[in-house]
Amino acid sequence: MHSVAFSPREELLWAGAESGALYALSLPPLRTYSSVRAHALPLADLAPLGDGVVSVSANALRYHASGGLERAALVDIPVRPLAPLPQPHNPPPCT
Repeated sequence: MHSVAFSPREELLWAGAESGALYALSLPPLRTYSSVRAHALPLADLAPLGDGVVSVSANALRYHASGGLERAALVDIPVRPLAPLPQPHNPPPCT
């Protein structure tokens, strides 16, 4: 599995694979609740949202319900990695 996250609303563990597959695993016990081929490219990350999950690959962002039904998609979008945040400047303490 490439990315995993717990659902804050349901007893599910979401998992995404480099194959583009997306899994909802019920807890307890750890059993497949649903699975779907969400992306043609490797899944880069996922985040539970409401009663489903948002997943992103190099060219798409998708929202799936916990049962696997796709509810929204943005496809063929250029997704760039985020630039690192600048580090805050901490001056030395005054003496």
